[in-house]
Formats: sequence, C-alpha cells, structure tokens
Amino acid sequence: MRELFDSGVVHRSDAVSEKQLMAMLAAGRMDQILINKAVAQYSMLQTPNYSEFVIGDVLGSYDVSIRVQPSKKALLPKLDEAILIMKRSGAITRIYGKYGVSL
Repeated sequence: MRELFDSGVVHRSDAVSEKQLMAMLAAGRMDQILINKAVAQYSMLQTPNYSEFVIGDVLGSYDVSIRVQPSKKALLPKLDEAILIMKRSGAITRIYGKYGVSL
C-alpha cells in the first residue's frame, strides 16, 4: 500500500472521523475510502444514501481488547469466561447483527 501512496497512484486525504470519510464519499469527493468494516456496515444501515456503497476487500484485521483498571484485575477471569460463553452461544454475533454488522 505504501508504494501506491508514494507513487501518487493513490491519494491520501485525512479526515477527522470515519463519519466524515463516509460523507466525503457520498458527496463524490472520493472514489474509495479505507475504514473499519463494522463502521461502514453500521453507517450504511443508518444512512439511506449510503446503501448503494459496496464494501471491498478486507485489508487487515485485529483482535478487540478490553482494558481493565489495575485495581479490578481480579475480574479478568470472570470477564474472559463471560466473553467465551457469549462467543460460543452466538450472542456476540447477534449483538453485532442487531446493528447491521457481520463479523
């Protein structure tokens, strides 16, 4: 990707938020944007004039983490267990689906 920016084939235009990037795309100021897939899916569900947008290839992925105050460290095993239960039962997938997001 770096080579495309450096060569000028792809133009980089920073924005203050993914919401702003979606608005710029809708206004025709850009042909494509690179944003979080879940944000794009949710935005497309919430904003009717975004419904025609097409989500392209995923360029990368990352794990989601929860930060816990050091004084609450003892809660980590319970939190880990609860998250595993929610993953196994499909609860997390259902929660994301409620907002129009697929994992």
